[in-house]
Amino acid sequence: MVGGCPVHGFVIETTHDCRDDSWEAVLGVSGARLAAHGLIYNGYRNSPQGSALLRVVPSLRVTMDLSLARPPRVGAVPLARAAVFGLREHAMDLERAGGQGVVVELPPPAAYALLGGLPLWELSGSVVDLTAVLGGRAEQVVTRLAAARGWRARFAVLDEVLTAWAGPSAAPQVEWAWRRLCRAGGRVPVEQLAGEVGWTRRHLRNRFRDQIGLAPKAAARVIRFQYALRQLRRGRRSVAEVALASGYSDQSHLHREFRALADATPGELAP
Repeated sequence: MVGGCPVHGFVIETTHDCRDDSWEAVLGVSGARLAAHGLIYNGYRNSPQGSALLRVVPSLRVTMDLSLARPPRVGAVPLARAAVFGLREHAMDLERAGGQGVVVELPPPAAYALLGGLPLWELSGSVVDLTAVLGGRAEQVVTRLAAARGWRARFAVLDEVLTAWAGPSAAPQVEWAWRRLCRAGGRVPVEQLAGEVGWTRRHLRNRFRDQIGLAPKAAARVIRFQYALRQLRRGRRSVAEVALASGYSDQSHLHREFRALADATPGELAP
């Protein structure tokens, strides 16, 4: 493990299988030019002969999956080498084959800016070939990542490329509403949120859906789920205590939401 400040060009955490060096996971962050966007880079390397089945649960980030070898599969369908996952309200199973790649995690306002102002609802609940969004630029970034030597060089390529992609920013009211929901664990009524930014509920819903990917009520549901999941994984509270702290009516309500959003029980996601 390498610790340090999250600055450009530095890997901040590395883990690997010490027995046979069959896999590696690397966590990095963007550099100063992209610092305001809050991007996270996740590099991975798996055994060429191996594969991993991953349960992807609803999260608060749009993700770009850039494969340097065989692309992952959703069910029987292989993804493009450069794919983008929108926000979602339901879980999905992802099979990752052996090889290397980088997953870029983008907060929705950053995704809106770096994907050229694309209405993010077009990505919601789906996985899209990044070339359909960015044309040849998507394949070019994969080619450059494959040619780079080492994780620091790959992260530097991402910094350079993503900086060049930067386009229109989300509306200040939308960014404020998103941060407000996240800080409150999703527990702000939409009517109140609209009043706080000075918009009608309908106008907030439409702009928020365009620039975040989900309507405010749906986003609040995912935020609350993620808040509860983080609390459970810390292991300091019982399920019943986490349910109340997260704004669920009771433990049964939390269980129903975990089943609906992640197709799993709290115990399965946070053993």
